[in-house]
Amino acid sequence: MTTTMMMTTTRTKTDSSAGSYTRRPHVLGAAVAFALLLSGCNSHGEVTSPTAETQPTTDVTTAISQPDPAELLASALDNYRDGYEFVATIAVNDQEAVVQTGRWLDDASQLTVRSGDGEVEYIVNAAGQWARLPDGDWEEIDGAPETTFPLASMATPQSVELMAADGGIATVRALYPADTMGLTGDPVEVVLDFRDGVLVGMSFTADIDGNITESTTSLSSLTNASPITVPAG
Repeated sequence: MTTTMMMTTTRTKTDSSAGSYTRRPHVLGAAVAFALLLSGCNSHGEVTSPTAETQPTTDVTTAISQPDPAELLASALDNYRDGYEFVATIAVNDQEAVVQTGRWLDDASQLTVRSGDGEVEYIVNAAGQWARLPDGDWEEIDGAPETTFPLASMATPQSVELMAADGGIATVRALYPADTMGLTGDPVEVVLDFRDGVLVGMSFTADIDGNITESTTSLSSLTNASPITVPAG
């Protein structure tokens, strides 16, 4: 299962209906709020003192250290391989359309997809995949479950660039093939937000058949590390 969210102009189809759960959700657990000004920098200076023999002079050397965006991204993704939580929101023409909330742990996913008044809960692990409506029974979904690390494809962008850096906050712009984000068409420009080396958000904007679609995903470490198991009943 993959969960996505990001930034560019591309074309695809969307399905905002959470009432039909025979269609597996696209879950990267991940793309988020638009760029905040971010990054990491250090500086130090050295000043010469005036002497009796020379006129006062000042020699200031400032070194600014900025993170390598490719290394920052690779390290942040690797840190989520043991598990993470996410909240992903898709808005169409400034109206909230779909919200996915969930977690990924030990090659398994658990999430809830909400669209309007509809809501569906999913569990996916090596044994299979299941869905249920509120107050309903779990029903198994046909097809092979996707249990690979959902964020793996994010590690190989076509290009990556540091947009801004300040202390432990950084913003990176990365370009991905559209299918990496679950879309079709031109490559997708994604804004990645980092804090102290942790990937905390991803975002993109797309024009889909004349509809402005904004996708934002927040990411965080696990607060619930209980195993994701086959649902009872």
